[in-house]
Amino acid sequence: MKRIIVPIVGLVTIGTLIGGNLYWKNNVNETVQAAKQALTEEESNASNQISSEKKSVKQLKKEYSALFEELEAQETSKIDQLMIAAKADYVSKKDSKTEIITKYQETAQELEKKADQSFNALYQQLQYDLEKNGHKVKEAQEFQRTYNEKKKERYKRILSQVKDF
Repeated sequence: MKRIIVPIVGLVTIGTLIGGNLYWKNNVNETVQAAKQALTEEESNASNQISSEKKSVKQLKKEYSALFEELEAQETSKIDQLMIAAKADYVSKKDSKTEIITKYQETAQELEKKADQSFNALYQQLQYDLEKNGHKVKEAQEFQRTYNEKKKERYKRILSQVKDF
């Protein structure tokens, strides 16, 4: 019975990882595109209005908070899927703990790189919108700090999970 469960868990995990990987890649691109489209539509609507009403810092932060939270949820989900796959490999005893860490480290680094790129694109757009609306670009710094803090927290959580293998 145990011999059947381990391969099934491995296959389900691999399927989840592959499906999640495709889903995540598409969602990051879709999120950035949706953000750009929404901002473009807002710019178009704003330019069509007679009044030259500027958005407040509070309004801009509120709009971007939702986008950054969605990006964070996608990033966390992807890392969680990677950890599930690594744990399934460990449970199946195919590879040693060191081999598993080496195997998944490259994938994790690639995920981090893509997440950073998505974050930076969104962050630069926020900076642009702040400046365009007459605000200081430094108002966006809290998003950078929060992103870096959460990234560190995720890293600590991953290390803790790997130690529990």
